[in-house]
Amino acid sequence: MASTAFSSTMTTAQSSALICRKTMKHASTLLRFPSSLLSVRSYNSLLRFTPTPLVRFPFLVQNDDGTLSSSSTSPWLMLPPVFGGNNKLDMFYQFYSLGLDRVLSVPKRSIPSYENDNLEIVGSSRGWLALFNKENYCDLFLSNPLTGRHVKLPSLDSLLAFCCPGHTNPVWTRIGDPSTSFQFDSITYSSRQKLFFCAKGPSGRTDHIEAWDLCDPLSPKMVPLPPVTVDKHNYPVASHSELESKLKHLCGYDAVFLVLPEHTEELFQVRQYVLHRMGPDGSFADDVYYEGNSDSDESPHKTVGFDVHKYDPKTGKKVYMDRTLGGLALFVGPQEGFALSADEYQGLKPNSIYYTDMYYLDRYGGHDIGIFNYENETFSPCYYPCDLKSMMTKIVPNPIWFRPSPCAFI
Repeated sequence: MASTAFSSTMTTAQSSALICRKTMKHASTLLRFPSSLLSVRSYNSLLRFTPTPLVRFPFLVQNDDGTLSSSSTSPWLMLPPVFGGNNKLDMFYQFYSLGLDRVLSVPKRSIPSYENDNLEIVGSSRGWLALFNKENYCDLFLSNPLTGRHVKLPSLDSLLAFCCPGHTNPVWTRIGDPSTSFQFDSITYSSRQKLFFCAKGPSGRTDHIEAWDLCDPLSPKMVPLPPVTVDKHNYPVASHSELESKLKHLCGYDAVFLVLPEHTEELFQVRQYVLHRMGPDGSFADDVYYEGNSDSDESPHKTVGFDVHKYDPKTGKKVYMDRTLGGLALFVGPQEGFALSADEYQGLKPNSIYYTDMYYLDRYGGHDIGIFNYENETFSPCYYPCDLKSMMTKIVPNPIWFRPSPCAFI
């Protein structure tokens, strides 16, 4: 049955929250504005933010007969915008809907006093986009493209911190040791455990996890966790063959994500393996030349695999997920990582990892997009072809995952 997705305007309830840079958390006794637990991370000009809305506008689906029904909306892949209108200057956001298998177009609403060209999208979560001013790298905004709501945040530095945007003069409050802020590879917030988790480690090998209680915005507290224990046979690199092991150890890049499912207390650590040079046949491109040039920038990078471990904060154990994700679909990239039960969302493949490019600043950045079947370790395309020839073209701006769960501050 064909259907059209759109948001409906609903009344909102008052609630309280605080915003965290590199993560934000809800505090029920602090402020009188609805919203969200928000997390924004600054790392080498990359921002990650994680709003966890307390107030949201549910989506409705319009069926062929004109009737409306409530529906869990599958994630969208945010594509480069297009321009239209009478003067061809009006910008439209483009989203590829996994559930509808088609592209949706949404008019961009300008943020007052700022030119569209000055703002760059650097993250997304729960129906919100994070944007910053490219001219000064300080002005930071939250914007909901479906409701047109905008929130101005205080100027940003690179430290792990949080703030309360509803305050008269909101400021960032540091969390932890400022000298280690750049070492955090991933952050996330568990609304069930009411803890903010940070993962960090040298050279991308994230072996240390911290947990913070942010209920008191004036006094964030680190929660003691037991030492991390692992099975050395499958950590930090797991493999089912000698060839797979060698391939993963050849990878020049790897990225680490902390991912939380929607309705459980589980916490997953996802490691993405990326070969930094690929040949035209998909081989490791140590000696492959493109157009007579052996520069590494002349050969595109490509994801070749993932490892997933389930972490138990109570025991410190990391258990390898051996070719199963329990029916979940995991989403990772420059935005907030999240996990959904595939059988509850249209178009999602169970035990699969949906990924976008983490290294979009490279010459061929933005192209490394696809779906990894964790059971049989195979790749399939997601909107964009995933063959090496297609990867020779840079995609600007880089696609990111967007969850259409609009909410609004009042």
